[in-house]
Amino acid sequence: MLKIILALLASIGVALFAISGINSTIDTDGRFTSGIPKKTADRADDYAKKLFASQGGLVAVGDERLIKRALVLAEAGDCHVIGSSRAMTIQAKAIRLVAPECRQPVNLGVSGGSFEDILIYAHLAITHQSKHLFINIDHWTFQPGADDRFYELGEEYCNAVRFFSLQRADCAVQPERGKLLDPTYALKNLRSSPSAPVKAYRVMPAEPRNNHEAATLTDGSHEYSLEYRQKMLRTWDARHLSYKLLPGPPSEAALEDFRKLLKKASSSGVSVSFVLAPYHPRVFECEVPAMCLALQTTQAASTALAEQAGAKLYGSYKVPGVGTEDFMSDMFLFPAAFERVLAFSQGKNPSRP
Repeated sequence: MLKIILALLASIGVALFAISGINSTIDTDGRFTSGIPKKTADRADDYAKKLFASQGGLVAVGDERLIKRALVLAEAGDCHVIGSSRAMTIQAKAIRLVAPECRQPVNLGVSGGSFEDILIYAHLAITHQSKHLFINIDHWTFQPGADDRFYELGEEYCNAVRFFSLQRADCAVQPERGKLLDPTYALKNLRSSPSAPVKAYRVMPAEPRNNHEAATLTDGSHEYSLEYRQKMLRTWDARHLSYKLLPGPPSEAALEDFRKLLKKASSSGVSVSFVLAPYHPRVFECEVPAMCLALQTTQAASTALAEQAGAKLYGSYKVPGVGTEDFMSDMFLFPAAFERVLAFSQGKNPSRP
């Protein structure tokens, strides 16, 4: 019996040692202190500095969430756009149409931007001199856990949870140095391990841009290459209509968290606007009824939230005057379409240019 117990203890010791070794390996840059590997953060900071100094932007690279974080920390922006890849293409000139006081809008949209990403970047923006937040609302925005890429900024997420006084189980226990035996935290953060170093951040010309490479513009917005847009246009089909479609209506817990976010922003002197960008017009033919219902219930929830908080709401999921020619797919809009979306406020029909 004693031998069995000793063997069991030895096995547990080996397992804990292995986990500790894994955590120590991924903690070589101080992950359990800062939450972000230092080398990766330094590279993102360098990219942000060169981006702000450029005229036409830089070739888009990886570490997207870290770069957007670096743009906020640089405190060069006074207004911020938050959302998913759809919001990434909202350029500064479109924001200035409705908010001339925004002298330097910065786009913080990220691929797969979810409920948790909004919390992260809203917290960062509010605490770094933002005057106005423009939050793009997708039909999965009010569904927690729609995408797990926010774990690349796992510690920033938990900082946001505390800042907005939210109750989230995944932030109930915070990892600390000396508490290196948390395999769940380690595995979640493996995705934020340093990626291959970028040899050069090539500057993009102001106009015309390279047709074969996506660019991050000086305001942080994203411009897809012409080659990519044409590819998406050719591959468009009905399957895209259900992108990130989740069952059920907006989560009441998520809506309550948004109310707390809005309240905190207001008490911090930061204005908030919601942006509802339309999906491909074929969506409204209800080829996928669940998608139509998701859009309708999300728009209704967004409208109610805006009314309760006194926030502005721009656009609609069905904006008159925005047609098929404005879309390359359900996810990617021409910047000009967003100008009409932002002009569509309080039921007014935007004029086409």
